[in-house]
Amino acid sequence: MPVKRMAGLLILVLALGLLVGCTISKAQAKNPPFHEVKDKLTKAVDLATFKEGNYAKLKRYYGIARGDIEDFVLYRAPSNIKADEILLIKVKPEALDKVQQQIEQRVAKQAASFKDYLPEEYYLIEKRVIKVQGNYILLAISKDAAQIARAFAECF
Repeated sequence: MPVKRMAGLLILVLALGLLVGCTISKAQAKNPPFHEVKDKLTKAVDLATFKEGNYAKLKRYYGIARGDIEDFVLYRAPSNIKADEILLIKVKPEALDKVQQQIEQRVAKQAASFKDYLPEEYYLIEKRVIKVQGNYILLAISKDAAQIARAFAECF
């Protein structure tokens, strides 16, 4: 009897270990460190023509409060006559919907600005990519938006 009990206990412990191990690795796979996602995106496309924005630019263009985010990177075209913009942002869980709405508002404002002024730039805005994965939000307004979105998806 003790051998059957030990075998049953061993199977139970192994099953629990397997379950816990898979759960932990799954959670880590869905929430990669910010720098890994950023590095993947920056290697996916040539950002030489972009300028990196600081928090003041993020606040100015998107109205996003510092307390709502964990980290971000913003790339914009160096000129206001270009619509190109890439934003990767890791949001605090409680602010996800709010920040996503602020990003949508920025896109709508840009679309209104470019619609009649520069149709080719408006086309980029219309073909934008907005993706949400866990606490991450990606906005890509670029001719390379699909490529950026693929690189983002590969991180998760």
